[in-house]
Amino acid sequence: MDIQFGSEVILSYQRLSYTPWHALAEFVDNATQAYFSNREVLDERYNIEETSLTVNIDFSFSGTNNFISIADNSIGMDLTILENALTVGLPPTNTHGRSKYGLGMKTASFWFGQKWTITTKRLNHPKKYKVVLEAAKIATGSLSLEFHETDAPLEEHGTTVVIELLNRTIKGKSVTKVKNYLQSMYRMDLSSGTLKLNLRGEPLTWDYDNLFSKIANNPQDGTPYKTDFDFEINGKRVNGWAGVLFRGSRSQAGFSQLQYNRVIKGWPDSYRPETLFGTQEGGSNNLVNQRLFGEIFMDDFDVSHTKDSILFSDDEEEQLEFKLLEELAHLKNAAETLRHTEDLDTSIDENKGIYEAYDSIKYELQSPLFAGILTSIEILPDEIVQLSNDSVLNRITHKESNKYIISVGTQLTVDLYISSDMSVHDPYVIQNSTSSKERIIIIVNVKHPHWLDIQGNSDVILHFLKHCVLDGVAEWKAFFYGNQDLSPSTIKTIKDQLLRVKYRMQYSN
Repeated sequence: MDIQFGSEVILSYQRLSYTPWHALAEFVDNATQAYFSNREVLDERYNIEETSLTVNIDFSFSGTNNFISIADNSIGMDLTILENALTVGLPPTNTHGRSKYGLGMKTASFWFGQKWTITTKRLNHPKKYKVVLEAAKIATGSLSLEFHETDAPLEEHGTTVVIELLNRTIKGKSVTKVKNYLQSMYRMDLSSGTLKLNLRGEPLTWDYDNLFSKIANNPQDGTPYKTDFDFEINGKRVNGWAGVLFRGSRSQAGFSQLQYNRVIKGWPDSYRPETLFGTQEGGSNNLVNQRLFGEIFMDDFDVSHTKDSILFSDDEEEQLEFKLLEELAHLKNAAETLRHTEDLDTSIDENKGIYEAYDSIKYELQSPLFAGILTSIEILPDEIVQLSNDSVLNRITHKESNKYIISVGTQLTVDLYISSDMSVHDPYVIQNSTSSKERIIIIVNVKHPHWLDIQGNSDVILHFLKHCVLDGVAEWKAFFYGNQDLSPSTIKTIKDQLLRVKYRMQYSN
């Protein structure tokens, strides 16, 4: 038995999950990829014509004159390439580019309308071709297409698609959305001058210089808060840059994911990994969501057939999010703490810090993710937790690396390990305060997501490490000098006294 495909499947294309801008992008992708594959011969021709690669998008929805047209002056198609282009699902020869699956032109055209005409002429070939496709005829099994062949000058080149009998139009706010998305998608081509993209006669633009001028500077050394990164996820390269906006704007913040210098997901609908931006349910508007932005290039990953999302395998997306946090934690911190000079109040506003902390804690604790994790946490028997912690403790302490020794009088030594040899799944801190009356061991896991969250902020790291150490010292005191009383209230009472030491030192001075 053989699998069969009915020709009426062509009618289902109008129900695909396209947006107008992603559908139009299919034609721009074809034009730009054809240029990149034939750059030398086209550049030579463009020099003669005193032009460059140009794509013109036009549409009209007035009365009976309803159409969408996309015209380019790229290399054009000869008969063989045209036949391949009209074969559904036949990938192009080169799939390492913007044209991937052999679907885009067909699916996008029939998504927009029931009838479309393609006219094409390849540079240095003597023939021009015109083909008319109608969904209703194809669906009934009439696969013989209306076809015209004419002679044409060798120097003529390009492809025009005109779509009629429209399923949908582009009107009102959708026109602005199409403009914003397309100029974002092809930002690199537009900014480099590789592509001229016109929407109803209006040139689309992208200004990287203006974008980079919005990046804040580090007040300590005046350098821009901008970082390049380059790493791999399962052997797939991920590279790009990130920065912090001087003036916060949620609409401008977030990342753009690019493949072959074309945005897959990005401004104005930016990618916001939760490790950096938090959960996006309801739309967070904290300082990170207003300031952190950048571009992520992901050429080695698959994309959806509508080319509007990156496709991840297994836990690749989780790996990506944690790696981005590891690389960009210092920028996240800068976005959270940077203040404009004109916004600063020379008087101390004690409530301001409390309100900001309260809002942040409230946002995190009230999130569905927090509630779900709190409910699902499994309480393991103490002996199992202790065995696991002891295993990690023995492994780390035997290495004797990143060890900091603190002597407390003559009776106690605190061995503090700042360990990068642990995993993101290990506890944020492991301490042994009850095995020895002379020694406390405290291991802080710098691979833990919380450490990555505070990395780069020396004040926050100071207080975090201080609490880790004082927790261990308070537990040691309760165990050896409080009849092994490890109740939370006893330990907190001891820690309360220890937290007052710095104030007493300052007061005595």
